[in-house]
Amino acid sequence: MKKSFILIGGLITLGFSANYQTKAMNYFNQGNYKKAIQYYQLSCEKDKNIDSCLITGDLSRNVLKSDKKSLIYYKKACKLNNKIGCAMSGKILYKFNHKQEAKKYYEKACKLNSPKGCNAIGNFYFKGETVNKNLETAFNYYKKACKLNSPEGCNSLANAYEKGLGTKIDLIQARETYAKSCRWGYQKGCDNFNKISQNKKSHK
Repeated sequence: MKKSFILIGGLITLGFSANYQTKAMNYFNQGNYKKAIQYYQLSCEKDKNIDSCLITGDLSRNVLKSDKKSLIYYKKACKLNNKIGCAMSGKILYKFNHKQEAKKYYEKACKLNSPKGCNAIGNFYFKGETVNKNLETAFNYYKKACKLNSPEGCNSLANAYEKGLGTKIDLIQARETYAKSCRWGYQKGCDNFNKISQNKKSHK
């Protein structure tokens, strides 16, 4: 039975090393993912094509079950200034407990306007991991993450508004920001929105 995967790299663009591209796509469509990886890998390494680097990373995780190999190719995508590659590198490095290096990749991801990268850096400062705990800095990163449409970032930002973490307490802003997180499908945002709304009713 043919497997299906959601590739973080998204749609594949044409116009580079047609031989690598055609072979990779043909093998992928046939369900021969290991062969497909070989050609996406060649396209990444020889042509420095970002999509192929991301797809190699995705397939390495999903097919080969190798975070170590996927990290190599996400790092290559990051080196080419791709925010997804940087954020995924940070995620895997954090999983490996290489938090200092993970932070560097998340920082680059955030600079490239990755919502996940900004939210992750906010968490570093909120928890005081590898840095001195700084709630105001965490707040600013959560604010940028939310502006970039991160539901997790909006939930964290709303929590800061609700409890006065790195900013002044603003329950109206907290409620609106929890609602935004909820609209984007984040269950914790929905739960927190319902909770703060109930509290508002009980104080009337």
